[in-house]
Amino acid sequence: APNTMYVDLGGKSVNARAGEQVTAALIYKGNWMHGYVFLDKNNDGKFHAVVNDDLTLPAESELMAFSFYGGDNNDNGKNSAGAQLSGQSRNTLNMPSFTLPADLEPGIYRLRYKVDWNSIDPAGNPGKADGSNTLSANRGSIIDVMLEVAALTFPFLKMDSTCSIFSRLLAILQEL
Repeated sequence: APNTMYVDLGGKSVNARAGEQVTAALIYKGNWMHGYVFLDKNNDGKFHAVVNDDLTLPAESELMAFSFYGGDNNDNGKNSAGAQLSGQSRNTLNMPSFTLPADLEPGIYRLRYKVDWNSIDPAGNPGKADGSNTLSANRGSIIDVMLEVAALTFPFLKMDSTCSIFSRLLAILQEL
């Protein structure tokens, strides 16, 4: 049976709030693979996935979480929580939880889930020159859904921004 590599579920959405911790889970039947989740934070239609040299995620990266990445090294790497992985521990699909940026504006964003082998390329592993280790050859897949980020509201509060209690509440919320 042919492998469906890309599924656009843009009509489906998940809801969250800025600053909320998110746990993404994947289901995959097959050989060893890794999980990745991306968020188009600036809504430019592209996923800018970058990692630091030590395999940590910089704030500007739109790669939010990964179960394993080793760069050019397939034998040793880390997950997005910084845990060192090698040997059998690399055979993990589900990623650590991640926190949505606290400054993420309310709105609709594209969220991408990817099952792939050791690749942070949001379009899938481009593979080697001989055509091996591609997203298709590894029978990986990509699923896009929409993330609806809700505004933080307090309907029980009827205050304006000049109220000192309201100002203090805003200061506390910004610290979270």
